Amino acid sequence: LSTFISEYFSLPAEDGFLYEDRLAALYYAYAMECRNQFVSSWFGFNLTLNNILVALTARKFKLDIAPLIVGDTEVCEALRTSNARDFGLGTEVDYLEQLVKISETEELVDREKKLDQLRWDWMEEATFFDYFTVERLFVFLLQLEMIERWISLDKEKGNQLFRSIIAALKDEVQIPAEFR
Repeated sequence: LSTFISEYFSLPAEDGFLYEDRLAALYYAYAMECRNQFVSSWFGFNLTLNNILVALTARKFKLDIAPLIVGDTEVCEALRTSNARDFGLGTEVDYLEQLVKISETEELVDREKKLDQLRWDWMEEATFFDYFTVERLFVFLLQLEMIERWISLDKEKGNQLFRSIIAALKDEVQIPAEFR
């Protein structure tokens, strides 16, 4: 946090630079330096997963990908610079094709469920041989959070919540007529 605060006051404001992206990058970098291999891998997995989804969405809407990617890993650099269909990550990211298919899912609730299933499967595989370890407890807590989230969010509630958020945003933001 001290790194972010000193950067916040020393860096000039730039177009397209978002401080929250810098804070997120520092957060992931810190977490990936954790001495616990599972925790480090978990945050690396989530950084990669989120960045690939961002890159696929940006590509779909013909946006510049580079400024949207958070972090400084090799995968981040490949996402920023590669024009290949798989960003040159086909052999490095095992779940890339699965993520591409998930990103093409139009129904938001289904997409979220598929992403959580991917996370669940990753955790199970990463701790397959960990029986009575702190890593297994951490996985149990993460899975419990997922279950609680999905119990409170059925499809109808999720759609209602999404629509209410969009309605609130429409009330708050004045959208020019040409974009309506």
